[in-house]
Amino acid sequence: KLTFLKEKIPLGTIGSLSLIKKKNIKENILIINCDVMFKMDLESFYNFHKQNKYDITIVVSDKNFEIPYGVCSISKKGKIKKINEKPKYDLLVNIGLYIINKKIIGLIPKNKRMDFNELLNKSLKKRLKIGVFPISEKGWFDTGQWSELNKLNF
Repeated sequence: KLTFLKEKIPLGTIGSLSLIKKKNIKENILIINCDVMFKMDLESFYNFHKQNKYDITIVVSDKNFEIPYGVCSISKKGKIKKINEKPKYDLLVNIGLYIINKKIIGLIPKNKRMDFNELLNKSLKKRLKIGVFPISEKGWFDTGQWSELNKLNF
Protein backbone atom coordinates (compact mmCIF):
# COMPACT_ATOMS: atom_id res chain seq x y z
CA LYS A 1 0.00 0.00 0.00
CA LEU A 2 1.37 3.41 -0.97
CA THR A 3 0.80 6.58 1.01
CA PHE A 4 1.55 9.99 -0.45
CA LEU A 5 2.29 12.92 1.82
CA LYS A 6 1.94 16.58 0.86
CA GLU A 7 4.13 19.08 2.64
CA LYS A 8 2.76 22.59 3.23
CA ILE A 9 6.34 23.77 3.76
CA PRO A 10 9.57 21.97 2.74
CA LEU A 11 10.42 19.52 5.53
CA GLY A 12 13.77 18.18 4.31
CA THR A 13 14.68 14.64 3.30
CA ILE A 14 12.94 12.95 6.24
CA GLY A 15 10.75 15.58 7.96
CA SER A 16 7.64 14.71 5.97
CA LEU A 17 7.43 11.37 7.79
CA SER A 18 6.21 13.32 10.84
CA LEU A 19 2.93 13.68 8.89
CA ILE A 20 2.31 9.91 8.90
CA LYS A 21 -0.25 8.59 11.32
CA LYS A 22 1.59 5.92 13.33
CA LYS A 23 -1.51 3.74 13.61
CA ASN A 24 -1.38 3.20 9.84
CA ILE A 25 2.11 1.68 10.03
CA LYS A 26 2.44 -1.94 11.00
CA GLU A 27 6.18 -2.22 11.62
CA ASN A 28 8.74 -0.93 9.09
CA ILE A 29 8.88 1.74 6.40
CA LEU A 30 10.85 1.55 3.15
CA ILE A 31 12.20 4.98 2.16
CA ILE A 32 13.67 5.69 -1.28
CA ASN A 33 15.07 9.03 -2.42
CA CYS A 34 13.41 10.00 -5.69
CA ASP A 35 16.69 10.63 -7.54
CA VAL A 36 18.10 7.12 -7.07
CA MET A 37 17.78 4.07 -9.29
CA PHE A 38 19.04 0.74 -8.07
CA LYS A 39 19.37 -2.92 -9.00
CA MET A 40 19.08 -5.02 -5.88
CA ASP A 41 16.95 -7.60 -4.18
CA LEU A 42 14.58 -5.66 -1.91
CA GLU A 43 13.43 -8.84 -0.21
CA SER A 44 17.02 -9.62 0.87
CA PHE A 45 17.37 -6.05 2.11
CA TYR A 46 14.14 -6.33 4.13
CA ASN A 47 15.08 -9.75 5.54
CA PHE A 48 18.52 -8.42 6.55
CA HIS A 49 16.82 -5.57 8.43
CA LYS A 50 14.37 -7.90 10.18
CA GLN A 51 16.84 -10.68 11.03
CA ASN A 52 19.27 -8.23 12.62
CA LYS A 53 16.47 -6.37 14.42
CA TYR A 54 17.77 -2.99 13.25
CA ASP A 55 15.94 0.22 14.02
CA ILE A 56 17.37 1.72 10.82
CA THR A 57 19.10 -0.01 7.91
CA ILE A 58 20.92 2.08 5.31
CA VAL A 59 21.96 0.84 1.87
CA VAL A 60 25.57 1.82 1.18
CA SER A 61 27.95 1.35 -1.71
CA ASP A 62 31.63 1.76 -2.46
CA LYS A 63 32.26 4.85 -4.53
CA ASN A 64 35.61 5.72 -6.07
CA PHE A 65 36.53 9.37 -6.46
CA GLU A 66 39.56 10.75 -8.23
CA ILE A 67 40.52 14.38 -7.88
CA PRO A 68 41.89 15.41 -11.30
CA TYR A 69 44.36 17.88 -9.76
CA GLY A 70 47.27 17.93 -7.38
CA VAL A 71 45.92 18.46 -3.87
CA CYS A 72 48.05 20.75 -1.74
CA SER A 73 48.62 20.49 1.99
CA ILE A 74 49.70 23.76 3.53
CA SER A 75 51.00 24.75 6.94
CA LYS A 76 49.25 27.30 9.17
CA LYS A 77 51.79 29.85 7.95
CA GLY A 78 50.78 29.25 4.33
CA LYS A 79 53.80 27.22 3.22
CA ILE A 80 53.37 24.14 1.09
CA LYS A 81 53.95 20.89 2.99
CA LYS A 82 53.27 18.47 0.14
CA ILE A 83 51.31 17.87 -3.04
CA ASN A 84 49.34 14.69 -3.52
CA GLU A 85 48.98 14.31 -7.30
CA LYS A 86 45.52 13.20 -8.46
CA PRO A 87 44.55 11.39 -5.25
CA LYS A 88 42.00 8.58 -5.33
CA TYR A 89 39.54 7.94 -2.54
CA ASP A 90 37.42 4.86 -1.93
CA LEU A 91 34.48 5.79 0.26
CA LEU A 92 31.40 4.03 1.54
CA VAL A 93 28.43 6.23 0.59
CA ASN A 94 24.76 6.34 1.54
CA ILE A 95 22.69 5.78 -1.64
CA GLY A 96 19.38 7.11 -0.26
CA LEU A 97 17.54 3.84 0.40
CA TYR A 98 16.49 2.92 3.94
CA ILE A 99 14.23 0.81 6.09
CA ILE A 100 13.20 2.29 9.41
CA ASN A 101 11.20 0.86 12.27
CA LYS A 102 7.98 2.79 12.93
CA LYS A 103 9.23 3.88 16.37
CA ILE A 104 11.82 6.08 14.60
CA ILE A 105 9.00 8.39 13.43
CA GLY A 106 8.69 9.58 17.03
CA LEU A 107 12.18 11.11 16.72
CA ILE A 108 11.08 13.36 13.85
CA PRO A 109 9.71 16.73 15.00
CA LYS A 110 6.18 17.50 13.75
CA ASN A 111 6.10 19.87 10.77
CA LYS A 112 9.75 20.90 11.16
CA ARG A 113 12.54 20.51 8.64
CA MET A 114 14.80 17.51 9.23
CA ASP A 115 17.25 15.78 6.92
CA PHE A 116 18.07 12.09 7.14
CA ASN A 117 21.60 12.71 8.46
CA GLU A 118 20.09 14.63 11.41
CA LEU A 119 17.73 11.75 12.16
CA LEU A 120 20.63 9.31 11.94
CA ASN A 121 22.76 11.38 14.34
CA LYS A 122 19.82 11.66 16.77
CA SER A 123 19.34 7.87 16.56
CA LEU A 124 23.05 7.26 17.19
CA LYS A 125 22.94 9.48 20.30
CA LYS A 126 20.03 7.37 21.56
CA ARG A 127 22.14 4.25 20.90
CA LEU A 128 19.58 2.75 18.53
CA LYS A 129 20.57 -0.24 16.43
CA ILE A 130 21.62 0.93 12.97
CA GLY A 131 22.92 -1.35 10.24
CA VAL A 132 24.32 -1.02 6.75
CA PHE A 133 23.43 -3.15 3.76
CA PRO A 134 26.26 -2.93 1.20
CA ILE A 135 25.65 -3.20 -2.54
CA SER A 136 27.96 -2.98 -5.55
CA GLU A 137 28.94 0.39 -6.99
CA LYS A 138 27.35 -0.82 -10.23
CA GLY A 139 24.08 -1.60 -8.42
CA TRP A 140 22.81 1.98 -8.25
CA PHE A 141 22.66 5.29 -10.10
CA ASP A 142 22.32 8.80 -8.72
CA THR A 143 20.07 10.43 -11.32
CA GLY A 144 20.33 13.72 -9.41
CA GLN A 145 23.84 14.18 -10.88
CA TRP A 146 24.05 15.04 -14.61
CA SER A 147 27.26 13.04 -15.01
CA GLU A 148 25.56 9.92 -13.63
CA LEU A 149 22.29 10.47 -15.49
CA ASN A 150 24.15 10.74 -18.81
CA LYS A 151 25.69 7.30 -18.21
CA LEU A 152 22.22 5.72 -18.42
CA ASN A 153 21.85 6.52 -22.14
CA PHE A 154 18.07 6.95 -22.24
